[in-house]
Amino acid sequence: MKKNSVIPLLMVGCCALCSTAAWTQESPQLEAKLRAEAEASPLIFSFAPKLESTWQQEREEMAQRVARIDSMDLPEARKYKLIRDLYRNRESKRLQKALLAKTHFEEGPGE
Repeated sequence: MKKNSVIPLLMVGCCALCSTAAWTQESPQLEAKLRAEAEASPLIFSFAPKLESTWQQEREEMAQRVARIDSMDLPEARKYKLIRDLYRNRESKRLQKALLAKTHFEEGPGE
């Protein structure tokens, strides 16, 4: 073999050894970093731990109100307006009037 072909081969071999050593050092660090990011929750939940359950409760109440509006005997355009009012402004007069008027039930004869 010639001397000129050995030198590039040795250089490639040294680069390969150095890069694998560096790669093996980084892989445990990357795994630990990814694991820590997965375990960490958003910072807001450390200050308000019940915030997520509150959001879930609000979503459930909203779904119940939408179902109540959808079950009313009203034209589709009016239902759409009421649901839009529900999402935009829960305190609108039109929404309060419809919910109060349609949710009060009459008492039966024996009650």
